Amino acid sequence: MTAGGGSVLRPGDWVTFDDGEHQVVALAGTAVRLRSAAGTESVVLASYLMAAPDFAVTGAEPLPEMEPFGLLETLPEPARAAAAEWQRQ
Repeated sequence: MTAGGGSVLRPGDWVTFDDGEHQVVALAGTAVRLRSAAGTESVVLASYLMAAPDFAVTGAEPLPEMEPFGLLETLPEPARAAAAEWQRQ
């Protein structure tokens, strides 16, 4: 699940939702099990959670950058040559 700027929602993450801080306890299909900072547990649909106006993933580490290996090899030779020329500029 992606949330906001490319974040991935994972168990252990903390989120802001419904005017409070909640920890993601589990993900099952489209359901997200949350435990509030006060200890109350709830289950919400991921789409409902991420559509909430105050939803944000807090304290999550950014995902590592990955190079898109192999994409240029799928292009026709003229397009690869143009891309290589553009990269040299």
